[in-house]
Amino acid sequence: MLGPRPPATRSDEIALAAAQSADGESGDESQGDDSEPRDHLTPQAAGHIWASSMGLSFTVPASVGTLSVTARWGRYTQSEEATDQGTTRKVWSREPVEHPVDIDVTSTALASLSTPGHPHRGTGREALVDLLFFPTGGGKTEAYLGLAAYTFALRRLQGTIGSGTQARSGEAGVGVLMRYTLRLLTAQQFQRAAALVTACEVLRREEFAQDVRWGATPFRIGLWVGTSVSPNWFDEAKEQIAGARESASDKHARVLQVLTCPWCGSGLTARSHMEYDEARRRVLLYCPRGEGTDRCPFSRRESPGEGIPVLTVDEEIYRLAPSLLIATVDKFAQLPWNGYAGLLFGRVTEICPRHGYRHDDLDAKTGCGSRHHAKGTCPASPRSPSPASGRRT
Repeated sequence: MLGPRPPATRSDEIALAAAQSADGESGDESQGDDSEPRDHLTPQAAGHIWASSMGLSFTVPASVGTLSVTARWGRYTQSEEATDQGTTRKVWSREPVEHPVDIDVTSTALASLSTPGHPHRGTGREALVDLLFFPTGGGKTEAYLGLAAYTFALRRLQGTIGSGTQARSGEAGVGVLMRYTLRLLTAQQFQRAAALVTACEVLRREEFAQDVRWGATPFRIGLWVGTSVSPNWFDEAKEQIAGARESASDKHARVLQVLTCPWCGSGLTARSHMEYDEARRRVLLYCPRGEGTDRCPFSRRESPGEGIPVLTVDEEIYRLAPSLLIATVDKFAQLPWNGYAGLLFGRVTEICPRHGYRHDDLDAKTGCGSRHHAKGTCPASPRSPSPASGRRT
């Protein structure tokens, strides 16, 4: 909106423009003889100004559906005009421009998210998907994370949908599945999404005291990627944490995928802030900010046995089915060969109070049986059927 950045701007040209600016040259071309070309770069030509985007935040009453906005800006052009000396000079002129814009306040996705039988969720012609392109800074992440938070709350408050064999419970299970191709981008998005999930979890805790529909299951986020990024099994994660403690280095602790607490920003390390619970086969990450009146809600004191609701071990992701799951395409390619991956899509029948959702192939790895004796702080517990014979996804 400020002017396009030229494709070929050399570093020496930018340095020249900066030096001219430091010498106090105002850039006013109304004085002097313009018959000879001046060795002076405009801010646009110097690469100081280029196309950008602008954002506007505002609140409106809930009854408002559409806003009509008139956007006004200036289009700058350069022309030549005659001077009193009989020469010409280059001058800039501003042409006012305006354009009406209609902003749909109500997201078109809310209706289909709220109604399971909505035509957009079917297989008919109305279920087509529009693919939209937005440039960097266009608000894509904020848009889908906002819908993710809405989905978390809606599933809990709606409870069980359907009846009989078609009944599906929204009290737990994967609600949002995000697939990325590039693992670097996945790690970046994971950190941003983790901040949203922790905020949702804080609100869930507060609301659960007043409304049991919010459920006791925490909102969690999982990173489902290749072995080179995070471990597949609890035993691998356990070895990485033990190795980090022994060497006082997190160099090989791939199990740690967030370097700061998503809620308060405190620094995190595997050697100091991660631990493992062998009885539950859980990897726990606690925020170190656990003292004072402003202590973090995900410190050991405020969140014992859970910590920061981030899952980076594949085994835990299958057994606990986090609310938000960020995955890479190579994991989806494994679906036909990993039967327990169906747990992420609501294909569950039994849940273990100690280990989470059960699957025959997982039981062989975790040692989960039909009944558990008391161990450590874990009481004796039998297995139980999953509510509504499955999880809604």
